[in-house]
Amino acid sequence: MNINSKGRELGTVTLKGCVELLLALPPVLIAAVFLAPEAVRWAWLCTLPLGYAAGCALRLALPITRSYQLIFVSLLLAAAHCWLFFGNAYVSYALLPLGFIAVYRGIRLVTEPWRYFFPVSFYVIGMIVYFAAAMIVPFQPALAPYGTLLTCAGLIALAVTLLVSNESNMKQETLSGGKEPVIAKEMLWKNRLLIVLLMAVIMVVLLLRSLYHAFLWLKEQLLFLLAQLLRRDGEQAPAQQDTAPKPPPADLGGAGEPAAWMVWLEKVMYYAVGAILAIALLALVYLIVRRIPGAIRRLYAWLAARLQAREEGMSRIGYEDDVESLVDWDQWNGKLLSRWKRLFSGTDKTKWEELQDNAERVRYLYRSWLGHSIRRGYRFQKHLTPQETGREVEEWSGKPGSASPSLLALYERVRYGGKQAGDEEVLAAKTFTDKK
Repeated sequence: MNINSKGRELGTVTLKGCVELLLALPPVLIAAVFLAPEAVRWAWLCTLPLGYAAGCALRLALPITRSYQLIFVSLLLAAAHCWLFFGNAYVSYALLPLGFIAVYRGIRLVTEPWRYFFPVSFYVIGMIVYFAAAMIVPFQPALAPYGTLLTCAGLIALAVTLLVSNESNMKQETLSGGKEPVIAKEMLWKNRLLIVLLMAVIMVVLLLRSLYHAFLWLKEQLLFLLAQLLRRDGEQAPAQQDTAPKPPPADLGGAGEPAAWMVWLEKVMYYAVGAILAIALLALVYLIVRRIPGAIRRLYAWLAARLQAREEGMSRIGYEDDVESLVDWDQWNGKLLSRWKRLFSGTDKTKWEELQDNAERVRYLYRSWLGHSIRRGYRFQKHLTPQETGREVEEWSGKPGSASPSLLALYERVRYGGKQAGDEEVLAAKTFTDKK
């Protein structure tokens, strides 16, 4: 690696460190306010991203690969950074973990991809931390002077989160097997433009009251200048009257009572934000509940694999114990699965009798088969065709008969070809799904 490539790598790691510190600014700032002396507080905080640069430079210069080497070097550099600002005081030991994390991540970012080391979920956690800080700061006198700083940093962090999550979603939608996703430049800049417009709308909503009073002040100044231009008597204004435009008031947000439409719009915004937060909370609960059956399924498979490996080990040494199960797990699992179906999707018999033709029955059978695979833990990929989905389900489950080629072909013929299905074909497909 030449000097230019090392310089680019050093700059890239430092920039990534700045983004990580931006997302984690509220707890870092709170720690600095309550622990660090005011004289060196900002100097220590502004030099914290240099820990990423120091770790990156050290990793590029030395072959640091062992875990104990990473920890020792990170502790050494973090201790030197704290001692430089605080000396041998207790503050050095209290703030040492933050410097250690910065140096350690700077070393790791040289060899590990950032998207795996700092996934999109970390950005969401950072926004939650900013929201919690916005609730705490107004009630802490020591943190009150930093409210504006946290607000500005939160807006920048929100913009970064939207850009990164949007690009990650586009890459996820353009996946093609094991190849690296490729996004068209036109699509990329259009999505970024939409995010910029969204941030502009957010800024307008946040500054709505201030913009209203600024507009009133500007209107008064324009009317005053227009009156001055229309003056025809040639006489100058009285000495005590100031002809220059009045400067804007110091506080644009505290002049008089707001208009009725402003109060109404503010209430609408409050209700809209509350509705969005409620929907987001419900969506989060839905995603968590949706993943619970898959997690239980994977845990059960892991336990079964461990028990099977133990039995194979016992058989290799020439001894096999007689094992008798007191619980029929297949029957118990079938009962739980049937209860789950009745709870969330109703009984299959009633739905089947309500279907009008074979096209609806084929679609119902395909959804039933796919829903069964999803409930077992399979993650459905929307960009795959039915045939590709069937192959992926078979690879995921490890069972060649997990998907029915006849059902998939029948579904494609009915769904995309617009053709009819015969009664015998539908009956064969239903027999397959009933076995599942």
